[in-house]
Amino acid sequence: MTRTLHRGAAAAARGFALAATLTGPAALPAHAMPDPSPEAIATSLCAALKGAVGAAVEPVLLPSFEPGPHEDALPPFVAGAAHVYDNALAVIALLACDETAAALLIADALSLAAGDGGRLANAYMAGSARGAPVPLGAMTDGGWHVDAYAAGLTTGNAAWVALAFLRTHTATSDPRWLGAAQTVMRWVLDAATARVGLPGFTGGLAWRDGAVRPVTWKSTEHNTDVAAAAAWLGRATGDGRFVEAAADAAFFVTTMLQDDGRVLIGTLSDGVTPNRETLALDAALWPVLAGLVPGARVDAVLSMARSDFGVPGGVDYNNDRDGLWVEGTAQLAAVLHARGHEEDALELLGALMAHDRAESGVLYATRPDVLSTGFALADGTPRTYTRRPHLGTTAWATLAATGTNPFVPPATATAGR
Repeated sequence: MTRTLHRGAAAAARGFALAATLTGPAALPAHAMPDPSPEAIATSLCAALKGAVGAAVEPVLLPSFEPGPHEDALPPFVAGAAHVYDNALAVIALLACDETAAALLIADALSLAAGDGGRLANAYMAGSARGAPVPLGAMTDGGWHVDAYAAGLTTGNAAWVALAFLRTHTATSDPRWLGAAQTVMRWVLDAATARVGLPGFTGGLAWRDGAVRPVTWKSTEHNTDVAAAAAWLGRATGDGRFVEAAADAAFFVTTMLQDDGRVLIGTLSDGVTPNRETLALDAALWPVLAGLVPGARVDAVLSMARSDFGVPGGVDYNNDRDGLWVEGTAQLAAVLHARGHEEDALELLGALMAHDRAESGVLYATRPDVLSTGFALADGTPRTYTRRPHLGTTAWATLAATGTNPFVPPATATAGR
């Protein structure tokens, strides 16, 4: 297993104080891990991911969510949904756990979904994918419907699948995974290269009125994903198209860095005007983890994360600070580990394991029952996150616990140091 966090290994200058400690005599559930050892954290999280794969022996996509503590069942389009982002993260995390056989089952399913053209919907039906993954839909009063988000093809999600394939290639030396990553990223370059404004990549294709249509805004988060995957491919293949794409995406991300440490989320739909309406934590943390933030500015970004997103015990999704986002707190732990602040990372993970771990061992997405994001769905309703056990959250915590940086090849896995 990739090295776990260890006590007594904090950097000489810690450089980051936790936003706040957990307050009050919070009762721990019976399945919590009060004051776990670093090894126990990694072992527990790896076991939860391996348990999610279960006894599968053929390609499989894992469900992104389990019912929350106040739910008997998940609502339509959440029940049975296997988001490709979550499954790509699970592949990378399982490889970090040395669970290669389990990781390959998911990677095989993602490869079947991508096909020869590299087109990946955002989500499919969870379960066996021996033939090809089934598009996500649900039966409603009006009959069988496709979920608009699930039917879209999002740039960042595709890049994450490419990163999972690249990590699989590193683990197995099987050239088909390098080929699969190239196929997906060629689709990204063909479908999402910006036509206006700064060089970089748009959000991909959105499902509207029964068809997919180009998205024109650009995302800092998505361009971070593209920069990482394309740079990795450029080094592995020598293909100049990937090298150029990585440079363009990285340039876009650097234009979103502000002098005060804030990182803008991208542009408005014109592809030019910076979006200053809201902030999002992952848009700030991922560029640090991917090495796209100059070393002299990393501390400013982390200080901003603490001041603008900090809540008791961790961080929020956005800067309204209305609750703890477990996935984002795990992401912060991964950044801190990569920066050498391992005791700070361990403190965050220990609190998540004590307060946000379901009976299955999977971590909840949020600590409050409902968490705002500052964004809206296609129909204009606010996009919120719910306290449900979440595959992606568990994978991020596993990456933090095992010291795995998902954006770079293992030999170069540092962040802004």
